[in-house]
Amino acid sequence: MARLAIDANPANGAGPCDPVNAEATVTEGAPVAVALCLSGADAAPLGGAIRSVTLRVTYNALLSAADVPGDLLTDLDADPDWNDEGLAGWDCNVLNSAAAAPRAEPSPATITCNTVSLTDYPVSGDVLLATLTLTAAAPGTAVLSWDGGTSVLSGAVESLCGEEGIVCEDATIVVSPP
Repeated sequence: MARLAIDANPANGAGPCDPVNAEATVTEGAPVAVALCLSGADAAPLGGAIRSVTLRVTYNALLSAADVPGDLLTDLDADPDWNDEGLAGWDCNVLNSAAAAPRAEPSPATITCNTVSLTDYPVSGDVLLATLTLTAAAPGTAVLSWDGGTSVLSGAVESLCGEEGIVCEDATIVVSPP
């Protein structure tokens, strides 16, 4: 079964998404980079290939984000930041407009990326899809969760988060006072 997970501490372990850490502790005012991960992509319903991904992550007021504008062409280096080093040949702004660009603020942070060729892209193992950068704004426990609009397209089949064979796992950020 395919799984989308939020890695709250991508620096822990062998790298982002390996392993996925469901919780992290940071100090108020610190930057928080979380990895948006896909694993089990070789299982149904994805069958080892994806062609379009929409990631929508909600967060509460204990975290803040600043929109990092892209180039209004592919927008691979906006926030959320698509993993264009590991996943080459993608476009995260097919319409080349500000309205379709990735955005981190306000919640939910949103990015939609498609293969430039509009054909399936082979994937296997643990895959870093994108990184979302936030700031720990206030002490407390912040939950990052997948919005219902999160989906993965493989072939002609769109699989929504929590349905049709894709499990979606949230993360928690504990923000401590400085």
